[in-house]
Order: sequence, then C-alpha cells, then structure tokens
Amino acid sequence: CNPACTKAYCESGVDVYWSFNFTNAEIGYVSQDESTQFSTAWAVLVIYVLLSGYTKTVRDQLLNVRKYHVTVQLLVASIALSTCRVACDTIAFTEFRSSGEVSHGWLTLSLLLGSMADFLLVLMLALIMKGWTIVRRKISANGRMRLAVYFVLYVCRDLEIGRAS
Repeated sequence: CNPACTKAYCESGVDVYWSFNFTNAEIGYVSQDESTQFSTAWAVLVIYVLLSGYTKTVRDQLLNVRKYHVTVQLLVASIALSTCRVACDTIAFTEFRSSGEVSHGWLTLSLLLGSMADFLLVLMLALIMKGWTIVRRKISANGRMRLAVYFVLYVCRDLEIGRAS
C-alpha cells in the first residue's frame, strides 16, 4: 500500500515481492539428480591435481636433459589451465550447494580457462601434425599462413560459442 495514504482503507495496489527457496533437506540446494555432482567434482579435481603433479615431474626430467621443447611447454600449460578450470567449476558448485545461487564469476572464469587450455592443446597438435620438431626445423611460410588462418577462425568460433552460452 502507499505509505503516504492516511485512510483506514487504501485503494492503491499492494507491492509484494516473492522469493522461493526450494531445498533438499539432506543435501542442500541441489536436486536429487544433481546430488552426485558435488562428489564427482571433487573426485575430478583430485585426478587433475595428480595429473598436474605428474606433469611437473615429467617437466623437471625433460628440463634436466634439455628436451623441454615448445610443444611440451604448450601441453604443460594446457594441463595447468585445465586443472584451474576444474578448480573453478568445483568452487562454483560448492558455492551453489551452500547458498543456492549460481556463481557467474567462477563459471565465466572456468569457461575462459577451458577455452585457453583447448586452444593450447589444439595448437600443440597442429604444430606436431605439421611436422615441427619431428622432421622439420621450421614450418614453411605457406604452412604458417594456413595455421594462422585456422587459429583466427578457431578463436572467432570459440568467441561466438562463448557469447551464445
């Protein structure tokens, strides 16, 4: 009702704000079919952390024998970014489970890190596919142009998908 109204009966509309909060008493703010995602997210995070630890061990061994090439650096960076992405997803789901609200910041950061990890992995595979460091010391000018055009289109497609979701 209008707070300025002094009559006993007010003829204006009533402002009502509704907020529904559906919870599952056993598992918090998630539905029963999503209840296993919490434990799955933590299990995947543990696996990725173990993979990152093993990757660091292999990286150190390659550094000792001076065979830590750019393609290996791309793979190590891709694994590190993927681990950070899974950590962001786990944090976002943990916050959702405890508060019931989606954390858009963590999910956006997760998508960004995942896109960067995928880009580095595809770049590494394309360089190896072109024979760089296997049979060639340098990729031809024509091959470099093809790679550049491909990756510009890849980034544009990735940005378009990110904007659509």
